[in-house]
Amino acid sequence: MTKLLPGQVKRVAIIGAGPSGLAAAKYLTAEKSISQVTVYEQRANPGGVWNATPSLTSPSYSIPQTTPDSTPPVPLKGDAKDGQEGPWLFQSAVYDYLEANIPKPLMNYTDLRFQDETPLFPAHVAVNQYLDAYAEDVRSQIRFGTQVLDVQRYSHRIEGGEEAAAWQVKSKVVGTDEEETAVYDSVVVANGHYDCAFIPNIKGVQDWHRAHPGSVIHSKNYKRSENYEGKKVVVVGAGVSGVDIANQIAPHAQYPLLLSRRAAKEAVKGSSSPLAPEKTSIEDVSEIEEFIADKRTIRFIDGRTETGVDEVIFCTGYLYSYPFLQNLEPSVVTTGNRTENLYFHMFYHPEPTLSFLCLPTRIVPFIMAEVQSGLVARFLAGRCALPSVSERTEWEDRLLQEKGSGKAFHFMGFPEDARYIDEVVSMVEKADGEDEGLGKKTQGWDKKSIWIRENSGKIVAAVRGLDPEAREKIKTLEDAGFHYEEDTE
Repeated sequence: MTKLLPGQVKRVAIIGAGPSGLAAAKYLTAEKSISQVTVYEQRANPGGVWNATPSLTSPSYSIPQTTPDSTPPVPLKGDAKDGQEGPWLFQSAVYDYLEANIPKPLMNYTDLRFQDETPLFPAHVAVNQYLDAYAEDVRSQIRFGTQVLDVQRYSHRIEGGEEAAAWQVKSKVVGTDEEETAVYDSVVVANGHYDCAFIPNIKGVQDWHRAHPGSVIHSKNYKRSENYEGKKVVVVGAGVSGVDIANQIAPHAQYPLLLSRRAAKEAVKGSSSPLAPEKTSIEDVSEIEEFIADKRTIRFIDGRTETGVDEVIFCTGYLYSYPFLQNLEPSVVTTGNRTENLYFHMFYHPEPTLSFLCLPTRIVPFIMAEVQSGLVARFLAGRCALPSVSERTEWEDRLLQEKGSGKAFHFMGFPEDARYIDEVVSMVEKADGEDEGLGKKTQGWDKKSIWIRENSGKIVAAVRGLDPEAREKIKTLEDAGFHYEEDTE
């Protein structure tokens, strides 16, 4: 069993002020034994990836890109406005017509609802505004425009002569050479995993990119469907973003838009989108075998060839990447397909004062961030214990046997995510001091939330098939034609 002494952790650094970092700040601040919570955020505002940016002219990835980033992302200058110098920007994966694919009663934090007038599937602008409001009471703890460069562990002695870990966090003010190193008792990594684009190394893709620069991009740089008017487009990947982007572009692109899907026998379990292509102008095609720069030709594995392809958008997901942890041994990432040496998708085996939030995929992220933050906060406050190191490594070994070492390692989906949330909440509720009202309370899903989660794919499909004006009018589940039985009794 591993349990910290109450008061052993006084200073905590959180990396990232997106949805999970904000939740962590609230739960950690609520622990009276923790005296300092500092959030590092490289952007100028809270919300993380939900801060929309233009499609920056220099993508932050190579083509192909199959390994995690080894250096922190480099910002680019935004456009000047009203005579003022443009801000430093980090590319966001948010595109202009992006809407959440989780109904708002399920998506919101447990202690802040979306406004009633917000559509059932909020647009990205509404989500960003919501996160900005959620950040209000921890805003003073966030160091905006500050990028973490390096995190290193070292040992020191605490009261009683025992050795304990501490963490040196090296950061810089974005756009300057001004660096600083601060020491913390714990680091919570909450910078998300939608930054390091994955682009597979398909034969000829690099030569194509050199011959036709800008014609191959990752969905991270996709912004507007109108940019593809009359063009012959291939979208690679039929996950949530691939299908959504294909549906947006299809009415504008040359007929038909080609949607390249992985072969069923090779697809990662659960990787296909709950959204079906809505447009008859979308044609499913097999995986790409080769890019041939001459005549802009693509050959597919079934032998089909297409010439005159104008644009290719890779909707092939992201790699787990922590360039500021390059010196950590053992490493938490190697291939980037999953994290390594972590217990319960959160705690670093050798030293659990390093923790991570919201690593699982195909989840409802805000409540996941809340319950995980609740557990991390209680562990750091010395109010709950983790299993022994051997038991923690055994947990990872069992999951590897069950799911393999690829991207499926972190895949949850329903009902696994519901069971995981219940398990975390149960661990939180057993912490010391819960009966005395210590800390910020966590809560799992009630029966209605479970019902919404179970039916979320159907709800998405029912609403996404409507035109934008009709979707805007749907504010509730009932507006979409879905009624929870206990509400009608």
